[in-house]
Parts: sequence; structure tokens; C-alpha cells
Amino acid sequence: MGFLHNSVIGSGTGDGSSGHCPRNTPISLGSQGRAGFILLIVLLGIISAMALTYVVASTSYLSIRKVRNAQLRNSAKAAAEAGLSVGLSRMISSAWGGIGSTIAGSCGENQGFEVSYEHGDPAVGPESPQWADLPYRVTIRAVGKAWHPGESDRPSVYQKSWVVQLVPRAVAAEPSDWSNIMGYTFYQTAITDSWVNIPSQIIGKCRFQSGLSVAPNYPTKDPRRTYMSDLYAMKSDGYGDWRTFRGPLYLPYAAQSSVDLDLLVGQLRVTVNPLSSSLPGSDLAIEKDFFSYRLYPGGKTYSIRQLGSSLENTTLMPNAADNPAGIFYAPATITIGSNVSIRGSLFCNGDVRIEGTNIDIRGQPLRGIQNDTPLEMPAIVCKSLHFKDGAECQIQGVLGLFGEMKALKTSTMTNIRITGRVFATSLKIDPLAPWDSFSWDAALTQFQKEKDGLTGENRYFPLWLRKYGLDIAPRFVLQPPENNRLYHWKKKADPVYVPSSSDTTSLDLQPGLRWEFIRELDGQ
Repeated sequence: MGFLHNSVIGSGTGDGSSGHCPRNTPISLGSQGRAGFILLIVLLGIISAMALTYVVASTSYLSIRKVRNAQLRNSAKAAAEAGLSVGLSRMISSAWGGIGSTIAGSCGENQGFEVSYEHGDPAVGPESPQWADLPYRVTIRAVGKAWHPGESDRPSVYQKSWVVQLVPRAVAAEPSDWSNIMGYTFYQTAITDSWVNIPSQIIGKCRFQSGLSVAPNYPTKDPRRTYMSDLYAMKSDGYGDWRTFRGPLYLPYAAQSSVDLDLLVGQLRVTVNPLSSSLPGSDLAIEKDFFSYRLYPGGKTYSIRQLGSSLENTTLMPNAADNPAGIFYAPATITIGSNVSIRGSLFCNGDVRIEGTNIDIRGQPLRGIQNDTPLEMPAIVCKSLHFKDGAECQIQGVLGLFGEMKALKTSTMTNIRITGRVFATSLKIDPLAPWDSFSWDAALTQFQKEKDGLTGENRYFPLWLRKYGLDIAPRFVLQPPENNRLYHWKKKADPVYVPSSSDTTSLDLQPGLRWEFIRELDGQ
């Protein structure tokens, strides 16, 4: 095998043939070629082994890295959860910075968190049944971070949020005499005379600081006594209680005339209690320059809509997003014309004049204090409140007046219905035409002539007078609230709700707000 036939490659053979090896001529490799082939095989094996080792090493590295990254993500998630716990703990302390504030901290050697507070609930919109809860909700957002040693610039990040809702447990301090004032349908805050002409009706407990005149402009003496005594007789006989006052009344006896005491006690049979004058403290004052408010310390600041000098064909309503308490402010006297509806609180640094018809003003119920009794701020706060000739108005809530409440003299029957509590410097219900020019004495004489033959409701002088167009139905009614309410006096500088004095912790002796958990938002 070590020999080649015609071994000289490329030489002639003498017969003229070419120097190519004939077909099927065996070729034998030398030792040098065989060694090269073996070396090639070995090198290929080494390269394959190295490639396999690299693949295995790379796969192992990626697997380890994947495990480490998963552990890092879990650490970041744990940091976010720790941040939420710290963030909620801050909210129940006196140190909470409120909406828009942030806190940061660490919870391990290579872990940290950042917490921020946002007003509201991202899951609640205007069409949601929970829309009314929006003003009381806060979203706590936590960003947790974790990193490998020496790689703090390449952290794993995890976001998580909690939605919590305020649990109202106390309101800002009330004026010193507030609870006393709110115990009356009407409470007088100045020593000046009041008067109430018929047909009017004041129902419930009233406090007067000076003289109170009952139907002073008409009827004349004897018709007036008959009118008032028959009002009581109608009540006793089941024809309804139309008495001008139902009482009880608290007033200084020395300031009352004997005529008015006789009408109240002797004819109307109202309980009248002697009580000397005592005015409320100076901390009950009208608010000026009212531009914004908060529901709770640290909460969202709401801008108050500023009103002009008049309202007509207008509806003013609260809005959970922008004005949940429904507070509106008029910097000077405002006239309210026809077709006006207000749901909330009208604060006015001047007089309010009611001059139109179809007027409806109601306080806005807010979240109660740990029970189902709604909290409500005054429906109107102003200087004087005047009702003009022919006005038709319904008001529900507290009227805080730093002047008089007066129904002006009118030739047209007004229709004023106030359900709530009122404090004012005086109560004045002026005469009504044609009652003030009616021939009362002649009417009484005729009534007494006919009385023995009268039956039914015509036996009573006030109802008998209807044939002359004098309707017993009162044009002005003031009555206590129909539903239970916790009335709150809103001071400009105070939020509505404040921490309860009992809501302290062993780590914070100053009280903080309280919250309830609503939902968790994972990954956002």
C-alpha cells in the first residue's frame, strides 16, 4: 500500500499518454496525512465540548439570573406593601401631610419605598353608585424598589395602591352657644322687639330676648281675643292646630305687655316660661371672604363659587368632584328671583332678599358622625333675610341671620315655608292687606249674632271669616326640622371634620383621622 504505480505525477510514459493516474488506481496516505486527520477530529471534539459547556454555563447563568430577578421583584413588592402600611399609619397620625404629600423610607439593606397620596378613587366615576363617597376617599400609592448590591441604579420596581375612606368621628368646634341655639325653632340674638301678624304660624320652642307683640296691627282688641281663643277651641275640637304660636316660649316677662301675655297664655293657651335676656357669645359671627374649604385636615381644597347680586332661573347644586358640600358665596346683598333652586349653603356678606316665586333652598346632608344622622351646614347665612310682597319660597335647614328676619307688608298673599332652625336679631311679620283695613269690630258683632245658629266649622270666628276672603291658612310658617339632623356651624378657617380627641395612639398623643379600607389596586 505504500507504493503508487506511475508514482511520478505529471511525467510522460513514452507512449504519449497523459500523466493522470488511471481510474481505480489505489492511493495510500502517508503517516503525516493520517496524523492531521486525527488532529482535526480531536479539535472538532474539543470545540463541541467547549460549545456545550458554554451553552450549559449560559443556561445556568440565565436560570440563576431569572431566579434572582424573581426574588428581586418579590422584594420590591414587599417594599411596596411595607410602604402602604407606613403610609396608612401616617394618615392616622397628627403628622400626616395630606393630599399631595409624599413619604419615603427603607425596609431593608437593598429595599426602599415611596408613598404618595391622591384625592379620590380611580375606580369611581360620575355614573358609579359610589360617586357620593368620592370626596371622602384617598388613594395611597406606593412604589417599592429592590436592587442587588452595587446595582442601586438598576432596581426592580413594583407599584401597589390602597383606596381608603374617611370615617368621620368629630366636627370642628362649634360656637359656645351653638347647642343651646339649635334647641329652638327660633332663637333671638339681640334685645329688640319682635312682632308677628296673622295669618302666620310659629311652631315649636322659641326664645325671645325682648318684647313680643302678637297680631299688633289687627284685629282690634275684642276681635283679636276672640280670634285667638277660637284658634285654641278649633284645636281642641279636632279642626287642626292653627294657633299663631304653639310654644313653648321663653322670654323676659318684664318686657311683655299684659295684652300680649293674655293673648299667649289666656287665649292661645301657649306655655310661656319667664327667662331673662341672655345673648350668645361673640364667637358666633358672620363669615366674610369665603373662597375655599376642606372637608377634613389634609383633604382636597375646594373652590367656592362666587355669586353676583341676583339669582333667577338658576339651579345651584353640590358636586362630588368640585363642591361636595354645595357652598356658594355672595360678597354683598343678593336678590333671589323666581325659579331658583339651591341645594347646599348660601353664605352672604350682606342681605338676602327673596322676591320671586318657585324658590326652593335646602341644606346639603353630609356624612354623619359614626351613625345614620346626616351632618348639615346652614342653608343660609347672611345679615338680614327679607321676604317681599308675593314671594313664594320653601327653605329647609338652618338660617343663621345676623340681622332681622322679616316678611314685608304685602297686598298679595305670600307663601313662605321654613322648616329648620333660625337665629336672628328679631322676627317681624308685617301686616297683610286687606286684613289691615278690614272692619273687625263689625265682623265680630255679626258673628256673635249668628253664632247660636252656626254649625260645624262656621262656629269658629277664624273659619267664619273665610266668607270675607280672609283665609286662616298662614302665609308664613316656621317649624322645626322633620328629620333628625346634626347641624354644624362652618367657620371659614376650619375643615368640616376633625380628628376625635379620643383617636390617639401610644406613639402619637395627638389625635389623628380614622379610615376604612375600601380596595386594593395591585400593580398600579
